[in-house]
Amino acid sequence: MASTVLAITVGNDTTKISEVMYSSHRIVRVSYSNTIPTPKDCVEDGQIRDPKELATAIREELRKGEIITKDVIFAIQSNKIISKEIVAPYMKEARLMEYIVTNATEYFPVNIDEYVFTYSILENIIDVSEKKYRLMVMAAPMGIVERYYDVADMLELRVLDLDYVGNSTLQLMRLQIDDSPTLSIQMGDEATIISIFNKNVLQLMRSVPYGRSTVANAIAEKRDISYEEALTVLDNERVLKESFSDGDYITGSLKYLANNISRVIDYYSTKNPDVTIQKAVMVTEGKSIRALETLLSYEIGLKIKKIDELNQVIADDRLNMSLSELTGYLSNIGCVIQPVNFVPKSALIKAKKTNDNKYLRLIIMGAVFVAAVIVLIPLVANISKRTENNGLKSNIKKIEGIKTVVNDYYLSKDKFTDISTFYALASNADDDLHKFIEFLEEDMPSDIGLTSFSVSGGAVTMNCTGSSKETLAQFLVTLKKQSNISSVNCASVSEATDDNDAITDSYTITCVFSQFPTQTEEGDE
Repeated sequence: MASTVLAITVGNDTTKISEVMYSSHRIVRVSYSNTIPTPKDCVEDGQIRDPKELATAIREELRKGEIITKDVIFAIQSNKIISKEIVAPYMKEARLMEYIVTNATEYFPVNIDEYVFTYSILENIIDVSEKKYRLMVMAAPMGIVERYYDVADMLELRVLDLDYVGNSTLQLMRLQIDDSPTLSIQMGDEATIISIFNKNVLQLMRSVPYGRSTVANAIAEKRDISYEEALTVLDNERVLKESFSDGDYITGSLKYLANNISRVIDYYSTKNPDVTIQKAVMVTEGKSIRALETLLSYEIGLKIKKIDELNQVIADDRLNMSLSELTGYLSNIGCVIQPVNFVPKSALIKAKKTNDNKYLRLIIMGAVFVAAVIVLIPLVANISKRTENNGLKSNIKKIEGIKTVVNDYYLSKDKFTDISTFYALASNADDDLHKFIEFLEEDMPSDIGLTSFSVSGGAVTMNCTGSSKETLAQFLVTLKKQSNISSVNCASVSEATDDNDAITDSYTITCVFSQFPTQTEEGDE
């Protein structure tokens, strides 16, 4: 991705907006980042309850920041997105989505019609000389995905990708580590993602519902203050002890997080006894919690290194923010690297309809232009000869009796006759081409698209695409009902399926049209 895009992550309490660019040199440049409050009760676990109110808040922030970028990538933050690692047989990547959707019920106990699926290729593996894919398959509720497209429409933005926060941070963390077996801990406001990498390839990932808000809520309860005041305390005071043995209430709020990290390590070690985790890194979205690394290092028995500045990330000169502060925008930065893309069926249908209408308009405009040229060339020649003939007649009257002038007159008259005869012979059914096109505009079904159109002497050849054989049959019946259209034929229909499982029919329709009745003739009938 070489162009500048908007990156937006919507949370229950805050919405993070960035303007970023990812270059071919694997460098992410951030030119704008800011966090705004998510309107109250507008979002719940990734589900946008009020798209209009959220769009209004984002629009106001873009106005204040003087942001004019029109392409956007959203990173969805929701526990309702489910993922599963699978091993799939080797095939062309274009067929992977079809394979995943076909077998989706084996991966997820859900109604597949209510979910949108996507995937990420983790690695290619060779098992007993057989090549396979190791994939991370993800499923998101259709309702969650569609609301993000609604917000983009209200903002007049074009959705390039709809990523998942887990994938966004995964892609960014891969730029922060080497090939050693590494434990990665990414703490967000509402959840923490625990990952294990080996040779810079994801081996295991778990998301647990404990983040900065877990500690903030404990502070608020212990000190009987508001959540906002607790966040201020968390940012400015050391509230954690070095171990859980001290019995401190606030420190104890992270015990479940430490236990989950230990379970992930134990599970991976059991499955991979020959691999030892050599490093551990941790990054916190926003300000780091003081002594957090010390506490978790003691509890899991592995020294954790805190990441204060992100590798491969550059702050633009226009950005009034330090590199350490950019750790608060992990998903916004990571979503431009290699996003997965949740695309609802409604977006696919809208894109296809837009393209079909565009091609139809171009074909019709081209046909009308050709018809105009065919008619105008002999007409202009005819007018020119008429003018010449009239001039000669005038000269004859003025100098009557001059033989040379008379001979010139008859010669011009002969030329005029030849042109008139040619014009008469040149007239054919193609003169009514514009009426035939008007008939197509009124009676051809909207989901049939023209890919090419040719006509000669009233004989028409139309190459078309469509998504319904019933619509094709209906259109053929309509053509045959026209008294001035004959020889209607559709020899064969070929069917093709694209990467997104959409079926497209291709076929050629031929027919012959004669002169269309005039309005007077139609009235007489």
